[in-house]
Amino acid sequence: MPDVPVEPAAPGRYPVDMESRVAVLEQIARETSASLARIERGVEGQRKELLALQDRFERGVEGQRKELVGLQDRFEPGLEAQRKELVGLQDRFERGLEAQRKESVGLQERFERGLEAQRKESVGLQERFERGMEAQRKESVGLQERFERGMEAQRKELLVLQERFERRMDLQAVEHRTEFRWLLGVMLAGFTTLLGAFGAMLGVMAHGFHWI
Repeated sequence: MPDVPVEPAAPGRYPVDMESRVAVLEQIARETSASLARIERGVEGQRKELLALQDRFERGVEGQRKELVGLQDRFEPGLEAQRKELVGLQDRFERGLEAQRKESVGLQERFERGLEAQRKESVGLQERFERGMEAQRKESVGLQERFERGMEAQRKELLVLQERFERRMDLQAVEHRTEFRWLLGVMLAGFTTLLGAFGAMLGVMAHGFHWI
């Protein structure tokens, strides 16, 4: 902006500093017009650049849309084939599951029949075992009774023999000392034989009744 003169102007109709002020305003107006022109040119350049960018963007979007349509066209047949394959796999899987279910039901039925047969067989074996044990118990009772009767008879026989022996010993106490020893040895041998027979009978009973 030019300098404002400080010297007073010639007297006239307007104030002294009016012309300088008008000149300043005209200068400001010219600068403002130039700035506006530069701004308009910059805005126009930016508008053109934005239009070019928009055009390139729209062309890129259109190209991508066409590419996506082509991809979709190529992808849809593959999806359809995969869908049909999945449907086939699902059908085969369901048929396999149904076959396995039927096989499992058959196995369960056979297993239950086998368990029932084993239960009946176990019941039969238990009954036969109980009957066998009862028969063995009765047999052992009978053997014990017979053994006791035999032992009682042998005890009575031994008492009779002992009485006879005592009578003979009383009669021949002095005269037959050698015979007495011989008879005592015979009695001891007979008693030992009896004890051996008794032990053998006990061993047979223990083996037969599974006592040992």
